[in-house]
Amino acid sequence: MSKIIVFLNNFTDQKRSLSDLTELKEEIDNQLECRPKKLAMLLQQVFPGDFGEILALTYGQFLNEPLTSVEQREAWESFVTELDELDPIKVPQDLLLWARKNNNEEGLENNFLKLKKEYNQSYEDFNKNKQDQINDYLEDSERVTKSYSNQDLVLFLAKEGGILVEVVGKYLPILSKQFQQFYSKQSKFMHDNPELIEKLKERY
Repeated sequence: MSKIIVFLNNFTDQKRSLSDLTELKEEIDNQLECRPKKLAMLLQQVFPGDFGEILALTYGQFLNEPLTSVEQREAWESFVTELDELDPIKVPQDLLLWARKNNNEEGLENNFLKLKKEYNQSYEDFNKNKQDQINDYLEDSERVTKSYSNQDLVLFLAKEGGILVEVVGKYLPILSKQFQQFYSKQSKFMHDNPELIEKLKERY
């Protein structure tokens, strides 16, 4: 917005012309492209290494929408400030190994497609698929050596990483309509399935 204001002031003073609008658009587009990079830097500050990178790429995909309101611009500034103030959070070694194993082109693409599918689902399908995933996980009682999965990742974020989830849940729905849809379904699922969530916590 500051770049637009400067441009308009210069335009009225006849220091810029309409032909310079292309340059202005490029500057604004560059600012938009920087938001996922800024988020990536902050998340890797809180969660060093592969785990932070996976979270950055997961959440960063929701930051491709322009900020069209004062509320969104203020939310972005607050989002950045609060993430910057978080102390580093220790990640269990096994979860770090899981992140390292999945921090490749195939693993990241699979994670992206999974999220995309989930936020495009109706709530009924989302609810049933989540229930099936958790029940399958809970029934897998023969795992002698713990092998981390997406369910373990979700539980870690709900507990030790809860402060991050709180900050993301506060601001990302304002910044992204796509995330808003996903987050509302996720919240409703947690509300509608308290017994299943408790069993999952006990397993963790």
